Amino acid sequence: MEFFFVLTVAMNFLMPRVNAAGTVYNEGLLWIAFVIAGGVWLVLHVLKAIGLFTMAKKQGMGWQLLWCAFVPFANTFLMGELGGKLGRNFKHIGLYAMIAELLYCVACGIYYGMTSYAVMNGLYEVVYTDLSTSTMQSGYYSLVFSGLSVTAERLIQAFYYVQYVFSFLSLFAGVLVYIVFFKKYAPTSYIWMVVACAFIPVFIGPLTFAYRNRTPVDYDAYMRARYEQIRRRQQQLYQGRYGSPYDGNTQLPQGSGSPEDDPFGEFSSGQRPSESGSPRSGDDAGKSGTNTNGSDDGFFN
Repeated sequence: MEFFFVLTVAMNFLMPRVNAAGTVYNEGLLWIAFVIAGGVWLVLHVLKAIGLFTMAKKQGMGWQLLWCAFVPFANTFLMGELGGKLGRNFKHIGLYAMIAELLYCVACGIYYGMTSYAVMNGLYEVVYTDLSTSTMQSGYYSLVFSGLSVTAERLIQAFYYVQYVFSFLSLFAGVLVYIVFFKKYAPTSYIWMVVACAFIPVFIGPLTFAYRNRTPVDYDAYMRARYEQIRRRQQQLYQGRYGSPYDGNTQLPQGSGSPEDDPFGEFSSGQRPSESGSPRSGDDAGKSGTNTNGSDDGFFN
């Protein structure tokens, strides 16, 4: 997928163009777009493969999955397996993303292959479209395919739309994979990671490589621990400023900071902190194996 993203950008600059005078330029340079796209894809693929292989090995996955890190399309499946389930019951989201990505790349391969063949063999011509009226002289030059069979032209047009349809399917499935993956490896910034990878796929490889040594977390437990930490800090700040009118043996009434009145009650553990407001030993973050010291803040920390 990254290959065709880079190829599309490169072709926008290197496809033959025609200027206002009808002169064609950029002829014979289209092959450079394939070289650029192939080189960039290879670098990104190596980064992604190393990152996924390291993550899968740390999670104790066997060779039946480790080899997927080095194989195009299969590494998307592995990425989904590393992320786990989407919600409670949606398993193997990476498999669906892999199929959608494969269909998209096949459609792109056919479309760009036929288009490039026509361009590299000079099967196009300059056509002038006259838009003149009785009061204004105007028009423009454009390139159109010529020398192709009617069937070939129809196939190019058909796969132009087919690859767009599959691009949206691949994007949708890919976003689901990025959500479950980055929730585990970048929980506090996963939304930014998902947006970046969805709109600029070349970020996937570097981010996967950068996060390869991170320990995956349970996102729900991680957020509960963070909200509990925030709640305790707020309580400490309140007690430090105003003092607590209650001793440790007094039940706090409703509306006075009791667990029942806690606005973050669904994220807290449901147990009352100590009377000093300091965190308990064996905090929720420690029990769940998550890290709440802010080490995830930032992209590459």
